[in-house]
Amino acid sequence: MLDLMKSNHASRLTLGTAQLGSNYGIANKTGMPKKKKSLKIIEYAISHGINSLDTASGYGNSEMLIGEYIECQRLKNTGKVPSVITKVPSVWSNNFLTLNERHQFIEQTILNSLSRMRISQLDSCLLHDPLDMIINHGEIIKYMMQFKEKEIVKKIGVSVYEPQEVEIAMELECFDIIQVPINILDQRLIQKNLLRKLSTANIEIQGRSIYLQGLILMNPNELPENLQGAKIFLEKLDSMAKSEGLDLMEMALLYVRDIPELSKIIIGCETIKQLKQNLRIINLPPLAKEVASEIKDFFQFVPSEIIDPRKWN
Repeated sequence: MLDLMKSNHASRLTLGTAQLGSNYGIANKTGMPKKKKSLKIIEYAISHGINSLDTASGYGNSEMLIGEYIECQRLKNTGKVPSVITKVPSVWSNNFLTLNERHQFIEQTILNSLSRMRISQLDSCLLHDPLDMIINHGEIIKYMMQFKEKEIVKKIGVSVYEPQEVEIAMELECFDIIQVPINILDQRLIQKNLLRKLSTANIEIQGRSIYLQGLILMNPNELPENLQGAKIFLEKLDSMAKSEGLDLMEMALLYVRDIPELSKIIIGCETIKQLKQNLRIINLPPLAKEVASEIKDFFQFVPSEIIDPRKWN
């Protein structure tokens, strides 16, 4: 178990850049930051112990921002070059007719990512769509593995949404990394003991959706009509946090941070103020065991219409 009282856990955080390259998140009221501000956010994160960035070719201009930051650090010879996780967009949904078309799409996507980020090798490249694990008898995975063999990519993986997709990823026995949604409202992987199984299989687990795109931090009275079902859960969470002398952000991040199987926790922000909050919270003392137990009991049956953003519309 990690010593949560003494260590600096900033390196467990990965800065997600979806907000920096596009308008992202249900609770985002400030919109996408301007380029200068986005670069300052990246610089602040790396200067304060965060050593990895999460992006995707589908996150607007986030890869180009990362490339500009990396090139600046290279010119300054600072040595502060972060590791980067990027993702290949959905292949199957493009309805390519031939194997060659699919391979060209993947290859061009990876080459474009390298070019935009001004690097010669990707630290990690994930399938953004878990369905790409199984279409055409796994041909996409085989092609991804070729990029790893050629050392164009160091690690390959997949970003998933459902417990069943985690099980498929483990059965394939080829991934180095898996990104999973996990937060105080989404207990599915814990209930099914899948985090422990992934850890035992030596697959690096990266947790995302820590704040559920900001839903967890919203005022229950300001929820949109399609998410009124979340009100009872947010009110309970608010009550529990106040009883512990915490705010919602603290409760949400501490709960996830205290899950020992997670190697990385992906957090996104639109401002340096939000980033500073995350950096402060990550080093707070752990939640009391009885509080963590109460959380697991109360939030174990949150409907999928609330915890899966794909179903919000």
